[in-house]
Amino acid sequence: MTNEELAVQAQQGDKLALEKLWLQVYRLLYLMCGRAYAHYGCDFCSRKGVTVEDFTQESYFAFLKAVEAFKSEKEYKFNTYLEYHLKTAINVLLGQRTSKKEPLNYCGSLDVPMGEDEDLNLCDVLEDEDATQAMQSVEEKTDNELLREALTEALDTCTARQQTIISLRYYYNRTLKEVSEVINVHPSRVREVEQTAFRRMRSGKGLRLLKPFFDEYIYSATHKSHMLPDEALIRKEQFNYMQERIHA
Repeated sequence: MTNEELAVQAQQGDKLALEKLWLQVYRLLYLMCGRAYAHYGCDFCSRKGVTVEDFTQESYFAFLKAVEAFKSEKEYKFNTYLEYHLKTAINVLLGQRTSKKEPLNYCGSLDVPMGEDEDLNLCDVLEDEDATQAMQSVEEKTDNELLREALTEALDTCTARQQTIISLRYYYNRTLKEVSEVINVHPSRVREVEQTAFRRMRSGKGLRLLKPFFDEYIYSATHKSHMLPDEALIRKEQFNYMQERIHA
């Protein structure tokens, strides 16, 4: 069943549907938690007294709120509600206030006549930097949403253990030793499973999903001095390393 169908049943008090829905979305939630932790940074989160484990714990409560808020008659997917409530929960956890800007709300008015020629407006001779940046932001966000979906689908081709290791290594930025302690195996075994996962991701469906993003994304990451947009799933260094392994 789809997430949307399960959400409707869960709203009607079906506990089994709620459990099934959680099992279908928890990996996505954990990936988003890892992305958020990487975005804010370890130092900032530490100053707030927050760990990545706190993010993942909050994700379940965000999940419950998303189920409650979901409207089947609307055009939005359940994952849209999920992401919104997780972001809200994380912002509250960090004591942050959101101040999102809609592009059309902060584009300057450029209809001012120029000199005596009333047919010539300022917009005809001056580039609106806010509008340009807003459009770039929208395009980058769309690209990153597509990348996130592709990575999630590619990870779904891996086994549960492989997914856990890849998530810990590249979304939580954990070392081989740290991962080995979490899942109670030797670090060499972690590396072995990691390499097997990358072999799986570079074949069949996984490679078809990720290949279109490599050239454009790596070029963008390499030629910009600032960090990738807030909506990027992984930081530049992590993506470069992952891309390296997939193409090995």
